[in-house]
Amino acid sequence: MSSKSILVVTFFFPPNKTVGSLRASYWCKNLHKHGYEVSVVSSTSLKNIPAGISNYICIPLQPTFKKHSFIKDEGLVWGASIKNYFNKIDALSFNSVLITGGPFLQFGLIKYFKKTIRVSNVVLDYRDPFSFNPRFNTSIFSKLAKELFNQYYLYNADHVITTNYHFQKLIDKLNLYSLKISLIDNGFDETIINKLEKKISIGPIIKLGYLGPFMIDRDPSNLISSLDRYKGRIEFHHIGSQSNYIEGNDLVISYGQKIYHEAISIFNNFDVGLILLGNGNHESTTKVFDYIGLRKPILIITNGKLKSGPIHTILKEYPLSLWAKNNEESISSAFNNILSLRYKLIIPDRDFNEFSRKSGLVKLVTILNHLNQ
Repeated sequence: MSSKSILVVTFFFPPNKTVGSLRASYWCKNLHKHGYEVSVVSSTSLKNIPAGISNYICIPLQPTFKKHSFIKDEGLVWGASIKNYFNKIDALSFNSVLITGGPFLQFGLIKYFKKTIRVSNVVLDYRDPFSFNPRFNTSIFSKLAKELFNQYYLYNADHVITTNYHFQKLIDKLNLYSLKISLIDNGFDETIINKLEKKISIGPIIKLGYLGPFMIDRDPSNLISSLDRYKGRIEFHHIGSQSNYIEGNDLVISYGQKIYHEAISIFNNFDVGLILLGNGNHESTTKVFDYIGLRKPILIITNGKLKSGPIHTILKEYPLSLWAKNNEESISSAFNNILSLRYKLIIPDRDFNEFSRKSGLVKLVTILNHLNQ
């Protein structure tokens, strides 16, 4: 065993286009620069193992898996497959195991890894809050079950990572054991964004861009209705999976879902980045960091309170962000502000690397080194 070895368990991994694959895969590919020998377990099949990863194990989700109506989480069955795999091979040993979610029920492997593989410590990465996600209409029984799972995970983990202070507070409500919880933002991938020549001029039509999927709490309907009055002045560009919200609408220029570096390269040509928030404003969505890295002005449209939540905290010192309520009147007012600021929409050239994944990796390494002292 290397003096600094780690097993990273991540359900998603590129080329899977899910945003959940990005942060963990960045860590996997770069931890070796800090002296760690990295092994990865994922459900994603790869043709070539990325540089920096010593061992990549693909354990696919069984094709017979069906989401249970009570808790819809693939991690339970996938975790059992991981156990079966390690039970059949010669004993491996790691200093640390990092398990990232979602899905989340593979977090239940904590005691297995400690007893069977005899790892020194297990770190859990909550990219989402699991039992508290406001986006899901979770039944009271399902929520209670998830809270019990969470208490078990927190009792057995050595450290927990999450993406913003809102999630930290939610997790901490179940933290009865004084477990250390650290914040590591999703961040932007500086190895891609910092290589791009940033757009420094605004054309006759302002291009408003949105990265990612639309959902029930990210409904663009009022935005699209407002756009009709701004034809020839504002265009709406979308990079992400196809959606009933925009299908067949000629006011939306859609590029489909792209892998990360392609999406960022396309988005670099837009003028303003859009964020859609639900009632809770609970997210520190990954796209905010990509917009910051690309130095784009940011329009936040929310169903909740203006200038609140993790996004407001992140953008408090950012040079240009505008907020609007998710109704046509407020959105039109924001559009008028954007048009009046046409020649002031260029963000000054400054260092935003505190929001990069490299910065987050340094925080992770500090945690791992402390645990392995």
